[in-house]
Amino acid sequence: MENTANWPQDVSLTAFCRSLPICRESVYGHFFDAFSDRIKVRKREIAESKLSIILPATFRISARKGFHAMSLRDLCQETGLSMGGIYNYFGSKEELSEMINRFVGEAFAEAGFRMLPDEADCRARMDAMIRSHIYMAEQFQPWYYFMFMEAKSLPEKQRKRAIENEQRSVDEFASLIETGITRGLFRDNNPSLTASSILALTQEWYLKRGYFRHQGIETEAYADYVVEAAARLMSA
Repeated sequence: MENTANWPQDVSLTAFCRSLPICRESVYGHFFDAFSDRIKVRKREIAESKLSIILPATFRISARKGFHAMSLRDLCQETGLSMGGIYNYFGSKEELSEMINRFVGEAFAEAGFRMLPDEADCRARMDAMIRSHIYMAEQFQPWYYFMFMEAKSLPEKQRKRAIENEQRSVDEFASLIETGITRGLFRDNNPSLTASSILALTQEWYLKRGYFRHQGIETEAYADYVVEAAARLMSA
């Protein structure tokens, strides 16, 4: 019988995507909303259409040669847009990376956080938190890959923001582990180190997508593996 439960009772990728307030198709509209005070184009539909060209092109070029080596001329050639058309959306390459950095750290993080169940059940919340990280990475792999790979070459302020975003995720895992320890659910080990290890496993999904695809490993199977690995690390 088909599972008709909603996330997080149904922990499948399908249920997650069905409940997620942002998706691959709507992400450019959300991006426009987040930066409508900077983007010169006022019509949302037009801006959304152009952003759906500009942002994927940015990720493709960055994957090929690195964002630090990308020029706005490269972006014009990749998108077919004029320099003036590009400038309608951001004033410089540095501003573009700052917008992406901020959007991933705020909009994506908020969307994922809203998917978590109440803290009353630590195990269920941990399960959902792990799956949320992996499922978000599955939906928006180019965004996460860009942020991780380009963080070292970002301007200092943006690099600091990227580090803070990652630390926030570690802190969320660690805080939940500490709560589980006080309730006698998890082993009293090093919550921060365990949290960092769990986060690193979730990041592997967007960093090594080609490897996992070659191995025939599906998203849900990998999420199951990380959930089980975390349970072994925390077992009381």
